Amino acid sequence: MTAVDRDPVALAREVLGDELAWAALDSGHHPEGQAAVYRLANAAPTLARAALRVSALADLLDAEADRVGSRGGAFTARAFATEIRTALNGENRG
Repeated sequence: MTAVDRDPVALAREVLGDELAWAALDSGHHPEGQAAVYRLANAAPTLARAALRVSALADLLDAEADRVGSRGGAFTARAFATEIRTALNGENRG
């Protein structure tokens, strides 16, 4: 797997945009679709790991906010953690 293959944004676009593969999941009658299904099946764990890393980043930001307390940056760190979790939950408007 190349660095491009591990890029979560590129993988997400492939998973979400490969209509042929999703059609093959339903019918199973398209040989070229089956190859796409295998690619998507291999991409899914990579995407899952990326989502877990992003979630861990939100946890680190919350921990940093707790560490600095009322000193500068706590509000910003907590706000970014919330934004990350909101995006992971699909609730962002972007």
